[in-house]
Amino acid sequence: MSRCLRFHPGAALRPGRALLGLVAGLLVSCQSGAPLQPEPKPPQVLARHVADRFSVLICLPPEQATTLLQKRRVVSEGGFSLSSATPVSADGFFLTSAHSVKSMRQGDACLLFYSLGGAARNGLASLCWLDERSDLALVKVPFDTPHFYRWTPRDRPLPKELPVVHGGLATGPRGEQGRLLQNVPGWGRNRRPLLHSLRLEPGDSGGPLMTLDGDLVGINQAVGYVGVMDTRFFTESRAVRPDPTALARRMRTMTAPSSAP
Repeated sequence: MSRCLRFHPGAALRPGRALLGLVAGLLVSCQSGAPLQPEPKPPQVLARHVADRFSVLICLPPEQATTLLQKRRVVSEGGFSLSSATPVSADGFFLTSAHSVKSMRQGDACLLFYSLGGAARNGLASLCWLDERSDLALVKVPFDTPHFYRWTPRDRPLPKELPVVHGGLATGPRGEQGRLLQNVPGWGRNRRPLLHSLRLEPGDSGGPLMTLDGDLVGINQAVGYVGVMDTRFFTESRAVRPDPTALARRMRTMTAPSSAP
């Protein structure tokens, strides 16, 4: 792992040649690679890529969850909430927005439906981690998820105007193409919201934002509007981009066998 050297204002430093060489090496190691220029997949291939990973999270009372799982009946209107989920590993981990699961009422169950290329799987999802500050949550299901999203390379920054698409519940099936509205660092966690031009709809929270080659850029969160009198104008949508290395480490910890007797 590369490390960056920080200097605090007012600190006096009289480096020798060896230290100057070390500093120069560290600064070089902190530089990101060339901006990402993905090779777009043909539209039909990208559509298949998204369909194989399409996932929906449903929060509802446990008795309705049982009905939905066992009898495949439609649950009563207004008794549940729908959001998107993004598979990020082969062993059942999904990212979604924290506000999607935080709104669950006491005792509610969380169901996850995973398309698996048309051979759908579904089951109860357990909440593993929730961070309200970043509006991210990690859930896990008790089955394998062989079709999942891989992150864009960690050492490649994402340039402003990079074309992106969305694979969420509402916007994704329409196959609309948008673009990033800012430059995004390729390493570590992007602390700022990641802004893009795709207009999200209710249910898209927690869904994947990706490049045209299907690699994951971020997890969608919210849509922005400007109000003038009684009219609202769309401005931009917001996603979050966690550090993939830290996320992988968190998932490994959660799947590690217990050493307790």
